[in-house]
Amino acid sequence: MALAPAALAAQPDRKGQAMAARKTRFLDRATEFAVTRLTSPEHESWLPLSPGRGVSRRGDAALATTRIEDQRLLRWLEFGSGAGKVLAESPGFDPFTAALTSDDRWIIAADGVRLVAFQRQNLRQSTVAELDPAKPLCAPLAPSADRVTVFLAQSSGGGSEIRSLRLGQDRNLVHHESAEPVDELAPNPRRALIAWRTRSGSVWIGGLDGSKSRKIETPGGRVLQFHWTAGGQSILYLLEPADSTKLVEIREQQVDSRGDEHVAKTSQFASFAPNADASAFVGASRSKASPHILLLLRKTMREMTLCEHGDDNAASCRPVFTPDSQSVLFTSSMHAKPALYLVGVEKLIEKTPS
Repeated sequence: MALAPAALAAQPDRKGQAMAARKTRFLDRATEFAVTRLTSPEHESWLPLSPGRGVSRRGDAALATTRIEDQRLLRWLEFGSGAGKVLAESPGFDPFTAALTSDDRWIIAADGVRLVAFQRQNLRQSTVAELDPAKPLCAPLAPSADRVTVFLAQSSGGGSEIRSLRLGQDRNLVHHESAEPVDELAPNPRRALIAWRTRSGSVWIGGLDGSKSRKIETPGGRVLQFHWTAGGQSILYLLEPADSTKLVEIREQQVDSRGDEHVAKTSQFASFAPNADASAFVGASRSKASPHILLLLRKTMREMTLCEHGDDNAASCRPVFTPDSQSVLFTSSMHAKPALYLVGVEKLIEKTPS
């Protein structure tokens, strides 16, 4: 019999335990679209931060971290039934580092000063690396498309070191050093390149062989977030202009030609994500008057409100598409503590191959 979270809290070892469905469906106040809350707001729950992938390749489940009392549980949540399974628990799990490998077989997460990996099906766990306590992680983990490599940024002095680790191998390589702290990094899905965003809002690109890095030239302002396109030929990024009277915009820069173009202005997105073919974007608006999750169609440059996110910190919502572009998943504190929400967009945009 599945146990509710309150009952599970008393269990000495919850690994492998089922958790009863706690999903709730309601109509959004702003649009009357159906929204599903997947986790209970009684306990804090979070999705992995990009580029760490939290949604399954099939788009029917997600990886989440939930805090119950003094423990943090990594959970697998099925969208259809709403039921969950505890994959691992530890008070030291960092909810923003957990990520799926590209084949959904492994989950990688930081547990205190250890980097751990475990198989999603049989829950077999191993330590990938012992982290230097003097060099803590400063950005979410970034698994590579090759299924066995993970990239990480560690604090080093006043800056960061960008490293890679390979599952099952004693291999720990330093690829690049940044004079500034790194807040976000992501390997190119097709090429031997890696990009990273610094705390001041600049984006850099360098080779995986450690070859010379370069700062990408962007219009005046600060980059809030970036994503590689699926083919790896360009970077999509969210730019907050230096001129505070101008709107936050999505831009795209080609890696080889370095051509940079405006894609669309936004309703002050604090975070965003493209769908599989970058024909649409989803964003969380930081507007106090309209704290909404918005869908932006690239062809028409038209925005549509999906629902309210109601979170004072819109940047923490981090909405993402499922791989088939038919649903949007985000985190919000609209009902007290952070919880996971799902809204369908199948009537608004075309399905993409997952």
